[in-house]
Amino acid sequence: MRLLLIDDDTRFIEALKLGLIKEYDVLECDHPKKIDLILAKTKVDLLLCDFDFGCENIIKYIGIQKNMVPLIVMTGKATRENIIELLNAGVDRLIEKPINLVNLKTKIEKLVLASKAGVQDTIEALSCRIHEDERVVEFDGKKEKLTPLEMKILDFFLKNPNKKVKREELKKHLWSNVVVTKHTLDTHIGNLKRKVPPLNIGLVSVYGEGFLLKIDDKKI
Repeated sequence: MRLLLIDDDTRFIEALKLGLIKEYDVLECDHPKKIDLILAKTKVDLLLCDFDFGCENIIKYIGIQKNMVPLIVMTGKATRENIIELLNAGVDRLIEKPINLVNLKTKIEKLVLASKAGVQDTIEALSCRIHEDERVVEFDGKKEKLTPLEMKILDFFLKNPNKKVKREELKKHLWSNVVVTKHTLDTHIGNLKRKVPPLNIGLVSVYGEGFLLKIDDKKI
C-alpha cells in the first residue's frame, strides 16, 4: 500500500514516515505544485495531509483528485469552521494531533479497504476481470492489454460509477495542466471501449457535461 504524505514541515514528515514505513510504501510531498506530478506518475492508495499545508490548498486538490484517492487530514489547529469546510469538501477523515500511530493505521486500513471493495464490486458488475499490474482486461474468454493511459481512464471510472464526470475533470486527472484537444480524449476513450466491450453499453456521453459509467445499483 502506497501513501503520499503532504506537508512543508520536512521534520514532521520524516518523523511520521519513520512510524509508517515498515507497513507502507511512503512518498513525500512538500509543495502543492508537486502533487499533480506525483499522482500523474505514481499510483497512490491514500493521501495523508497536515492541516498546516493550508485549508485552501487541501480543498483545491480535493477538487482535482478526491474522486480517486482517500484523504486523511491531520490537525491540531483547525477551527470548527475549518473542520466543517473540509468535511463538506470531501475529506474522508480528520485525525487530531499528536498522532496516535495505532489509530492512524486503523483509519488508513479501513479507508483503503473500503475504496478497493467498491472498485471490485463495479468490476464484477461489468462481468470482467482486471489484472491491474499487467494492465490486462479479461472478458468473454478474451484478453486485452491496455496502455497506461487507458488503465488510468478505466480506473477513474471504476471508482466513480453512476456519477457524472465532467470532461475537464477527467482531462485534469489524466494530463494535469497540459492542454489537450477534445479529440484526444475521445480517441483514448474510444480505444478503451473497444478493448473492454461492457463499456460500449455502460460508458455513455452526457451532452454538455462529460461522461457517465452506468452500473446497475443492484449489482454493486
